[in-house]
Amino acid sequence: MFKSITLLFFFFLASTAVFGQRTGDEIPDLDYDPNPSDPQDEISQIEDRLIGSWLLENDHTQKIVFTSDNKVKRYSNGVLKSTNNFLISNSCGGETLTDSYFLVTVLDADTNSCAYLDNVDFNGSGILTLMTSNQGKIIIYERE
Repeated sequence: MFKSITLLFFFFLASTAVFGQRTGDEIPDLDYDPNPSDPQDEISQIEDRLIGSWLLENDHTQKIVFTSDNKVKRYSNGVLKSTNNFLISNSCGGETLTDSYFLVTVLDADTNSCAYLDNVDFNGSGILTLMTSNQGKIIIYERE
């Protein structure tokens, strides 16, 4: 009998660890709607979380700043290196996504840079994660 109860308790703990536990005590992020009815609402939410300064995770001398007028400024060692327009879109470079978005940087009239948006300060994490579309390289930034 003791072995059965111990075994049952072990499976309960293991299932809780594997599948997580929701207590209902979590504080929701009121600035984020996980199921927006309109894709433009979702894009607006992403843009709102993106605005601000971000430092490259492993090299804080590299900084990007997203402004509310859809500009992205890149700095290296405190020196402005470039200023470009950006937008959030579900298509870039001939590829269209159905469940996620690209960060599209407009380099010039004929050239865009595409990066998959993975995490944009989700639930106030202070993390921005991008993946380059051409090499699949993961780039992680921390909110300054």
